[in-house]
Amino acid sequence: MGVNTMAYLPPHVRVNDVTKVLAALMGCRVYVLDLGQGGYAAWCDEAHVESTTVPEMVRITVKAPHGEEFNATFHFEEHNARDRKRIDGTRILMTDRSQRNVEVLSALVKFFGGQLDANDCDTIDIDLDVPVSSATWAHSWSPSDGQEWADLQDAIIAVKPVGKSERAD
Repeated sequence: MGVNTMAYLPPHVRVNDVTKVLAALMGCRVYVLDLGQGGYAAWCDEAHVESTTVPEMVRITVKAPHGEEFNATFHFEEHNARDRKRIDGTRILMTDRSQRNVEVLSALVKFFGGQLDANDCDTIDIDLDVPVSSATWAHSWSPSDGQEWADLQDAIIAVKPVGKSERAD
Protein backbone atom coordinates (compact mmCIF):
# COMPACT_ATOMS: atom_id res chain seq x y z
CA MET A 1 0.00 0.00 0.00
CA GLY A 2 1.45 3.35 -1.06
CA VAL A 3 1.31 6.86 0.29
CA ASN A 4 -1.97 8.61 -0.47
CA THR A 5 -3.42 12.09 -0.43
CA MET A 6 -6.93 12.26 1.03
CA ALA A 7 -9.59 14.94 0.66
CA TYR A 8 -12.46 14.79 3.16
CA LEU A 9 -15.43 16.54 1.56
CA PRO A 10 -18.78 17.61 3.06
CA PRO A 11 -21.66 15.09 2.91
CA HIS A 12 -23.67 17.17 0.42
CA VAL A 13 -20.97 17.12 -2.27
CA ARG A 14 -21.90 15.10 -5.36
CA VAL A 15 -19.42 12.96 -7.25
CA ASN A 16 -20.42 14.47 -10.60
CA ASP A 17 -19.63 17.99 -9.38
CA VAL A 18 -16.33 16.83 -7.88
CA THR A 19 -15.39 15.23 -11.20
CA LYS A 20 -16.03 18.42 -13.17
CA VAL A 21 -14.07 20.56 -10.69
CA LEU A 22 -11.17 18.10 -10.85
CA ALA A 23 -11.25 18.26 -14.65
CA ALA A 24 -11.11 22.07 -14.59
CA LEU A 25 -8.26 22.00 -12.06
CA MET A 26 -6.34 19.63 -14.37
CA GLY A 27 -6.76 22.04 -17.29
CA CYS A 28 -9.53 20.26 -19.18
CA ARG A 29 -12.13 22.21 -21.10
CA VAL A 30 -15.24 22.47 -18.93
CA TYR A 31 -18.04 23.95 -20.98
CA VAL A 32 -21.75 24.78 -20.92
CA LEU A 33 -23.93 21.85 -21.95
CA ASP A 34 -27.35 23.03 -23.12
CA LEU A 35 -30.08 21.05 -21.35
CA GLY A 36 -32.88 22.77 -23.24
CA GLN A 37 -35.57 25.18 -22.04
CA GLY A 38 -32.90 27.60 -20.82
CA GLY A 39 -31.20 25.07 -18.55
CA TYR A 40 -27.52 24.21 -18.70
CA ALA A 41 -24.85 22.27 -16.88
CA ALA A 42 -21.08 22.35 -16.65
CA TRP A 43 -19.66 19.45 -18.65
CA CYS A 44 -16.31 17.90 -19.53
CA ASP A 45 -15.77 15.15 -22.11
CA GLU A 46 -12.45 14.06 -20.56
CA ALA A 47 -13.78 13.33 -17.06
CA HIS A 48 -15.44 10.03 -16.18
CA VAL A 49 -16.91 8.21 -13.20
CA GLU A 50 -16.89 4.42 -13.22
CA SER A 51 -18.41 1.97 -10.77
CA THR A 52 -16.19 -0.49 -8.93
CA THR A 53 -16.82 -3.83 -7.28
CA VAL A 54 -17.22 -1.94 -4.01
CA PRO A 55 -20.73 -0.39 -3.94
CA GLU A 56 -19.62 2.50 -1.69
CA MET A 57 -16.85 3.58 -4.07
CA VAL A 58 -16.38 4.82 -7.64
CA ARG A 59 -13.27 5.60 -9.67
CA ILE A 60 -12.79 9.06 -11.16
CA THR A 61 -10.56 9.43 -14.21
CA VAL A 62 -9.63 12.71 -15.87
CA LYS A 63 -7.63 12.70 -19.09
CA ALA A 64 -6.05 16.12 -19.02
CA PRO A 65 -4.24 18.01 -21.78
CA HIS A 66 -0.63 17.09 -22.58
CA GLY A 67 -1.26 13.41 -21.77
CA GLU A 68 -1.67 13.86 -18.02
CA GLU A 69 -4.14 11.59 -16.29
CA PHE A 70 -5.68 11.93 -12.86
CA ASN A 71 -7.11 8.89 -11.07
CA ALA A 72 -8.82 8.78 -7.70
CA THR A 73 -11.40 6.85 -5.76
CA PHE A 74 -14.46 8.58 -4.35
CA HIS A 75 -15.88 6.96 -1.22
CA PHE A 76 -19.52 7.64 -0.42
CA GLU A 77 -19.32 6.10 3.04
CA GLU A 78 -16.59 6.49 5.62
CA HIS A 79 -16.68 3.70 8.13
CA ASN A 80 -13.30 3.77 9.82
CA ALA A 81 -13.99 2.44 13.31
CA ARG A 82 -10.77 4.00 14.64
CA ASP A 83 -11.76 7.50 13.56
CA ARG A 84 -15.18 8.45 14.87
CA LYS A 85 -14.72 12.07 13.74
CA ARG A 86 -16.05 11.29 10.28
CA ILE A 87 -19.33 9.49 10.85
CA ASP A 88 -21.43 12.32 9.41
CA GLY A 89 -21.48 11.17 5.78
CA THR A 90 -18.15 12.73 4.85
CA ARG A 91 -17.10 11.90 1.30
CA ILE A 92 -13.50 10.85 0.76
CA LEU A 93 -11.45 11.34 -2.37
CA MET A 94 -8.21 9.35 -2.34
CA THR A 95 -5.35 9.40 -4.84
CA ASP A 96 -1.65 8.58 -4.95
CA ARG A 97 0.49 11.21 -3.31
CA SER A 98 2.40 13.51 -5.65
CA GLN A 99 3.00 17.24 -5.59
CA ARG A 100 0.54 17.63 -8.45
CA ASN A 101 -2.18 15.64 -6.70
CA VAL A 102 -1.69 17.57 -3.45
CA GLU A 103 -2.17 20.82 -5.39
CA VAL A 104 -5.28 19.53 -7.15
CA LEU A 105 -6.92 18.15 -4.01
CA SER A 106 -6.03 21.31 -2.04
CA ALA A 107 -7.83 23.39 -4.67
CA LEU A 108 -10.78 20.96 -4.59
CA VAL A 109 -11.08 21.38 -0.80
CA LYS A 110 -10.92 25.16 -1.24
CA PHE A 111 -13.80 24.92 -3.72
CA PHE A 112 -16.19 22.76 -1.64
CA GLY A 113 -14.78 23.03 1.86
CA GLY A 114 -13.47 20.10 3.86
CA GLN A 115 -10.09 18.83 4.91
CA LEU A 116 -6.93 17.60 3.22
CA ASP A 117 -4.43 15.04 4.45
CA ALA A 118 -1.56 15.56 2.02
CA ASN A 119 0.29 12.45 3.24
CA ASP A 120 -1.71 9.73 4.98
CA CYS A 121 1.49 8.12 6.30
CA ASP A 122 2.92 11.09 8.18
CA THR A 123 2.06 12.29 11.69
CA ILE A 124 -0.03 15.26 10.51
CA ASP A 125 -3.65 14.17 9.98
CA ILE A 126 -5.00 17.43 8.55
CA ASP A 127 -2.82 19.73 6.45
CA LEU A 128 -5.63 21.99 5.23
CA ASP A 129 -9.02 22.68 6.83
CA VAL A 130 -11.52 24.85 4.93
CA PRO A 131 -14.94 25.48 6.50
CA VAL A 132 -17.78 25.26 3.99
CA SER A 133 -18.62 28.89 4.76
CA SER A 134 -15.13 29.92 3.51
CA ALA A 135 -15.14 27.76 0.37
CA THR A 136 -15.74 28.97 -3.19
CA TRP A 137 -19.06 27.10 -3.17
CA ALA A 138 -19.88 28.32 0.33
CA HIS A 139 -23.16 26.45 0.74
CA SER A 140 -24.03 23.37 2.77
CA TRP A 141 -26.12 21.89 -0.04
CA SER A 142 -25.87 20.94 -3.70
CA PRO A 143 -28.72 22.40 -5.74
CA SER A 144 -30.57 20.52 -8.45
CA ASP A 145 -32.40 23.36 -10.21
CA GLY A 146 -33.14 27.07 -10.33
CA GLN A 147 -30.75 29.95 -9.89
CA GLU A 148 -28.69 28.09 -7.26
CA TRP A 149 -28.07 25.31 -9.82
CA ALA A 150 -26.95 27.90 -12.38
CA ASP A 151 -24.70 29.55 -9.77
CA LEU A 152 -23.00 26.23 -9.00
CA GLN A 153 -22.53 25.43 -12.70
CA ASP A 154 -21.07 28.90 -13.29
CA ALA A 155 -18.70 28.44 -10.34
CA ILE A 156 -17.51 25.11 -11.75
CA ILE A 157 -17.00 26.58 -15.23
CA ALA A 158 -14.98 29.45 -13.71
CA VAL A 159 -12.46 27.12 -11.97
CA LYS A 160 -8.91 27.80 -13.14
CA PRO A 161 -6.26 25.09 -13.56
CA VAL A 162 -3.67 24.67 -10.84
CA GLY A 163 0.06 24.65 -11.28
CA LYS A 164 1.51 24.57 -14.78
CA SER A 165 -1.60 23.32 -16.53
CA GLU A 166 -3.28 25.48 -19.10
CA ARG A 167 -6.96 25.30 -19.90
CA ALA A 168 -7.69 23.54 -23.17
CA ASP A 169 -9.96 25.73 -25.31
